Amino acid sequence: MPPTCKRTRDEQGEQWWLTTEEREEVDRVNERFEATVPVVEMLSDAFEFRPRVEQVELPGVEPAKLEDRKALRLTATQAITLFGLSKDRLTTSEAGSALRKLTGSEPVKSNGQLVWYVYPRTGSTYAGALRAMFGQAVI
Repeated sequence: MPPTCKRTRDEQGEQWWLTTEEREEVDRVNERFEATVPVVEMLSDAFEFRPRVEQVELPGVEPAKLEDRKALRLTATQAITLFGLSKDRLTTSEAGSALRKLTGSEPVKSNGQLVWYVYPRTGSTYAGALRAMFGQAVI
């Protein structure tokens, strides 16, 4: 007796992948089970993560007046140097992943380096190290 031919769900046009909303829900639930990475905690202590204020050039308006706060351009290597962590590939990769997660964005290329825009946290335990790395005016 020949096997019966049934159309697969895919052939019937049924969706077999997660929707954007379902994927976001899975990601939200899975976050509770992620291992804590020390560099994430260090970055959270040293910086605030907000959407960067884009500078728009308007006739007769100074671009500096459009910014409400100065953002630092930070590379993953600068982050691990700031925290005194080893500069191996794994640590640098973890720092980059942490910056992606905390900023909610991909890095941008600036002077040949991949950077994220971050805001120094006032009163951070890393304030002195930030001043030494970026200059007195950062905090």
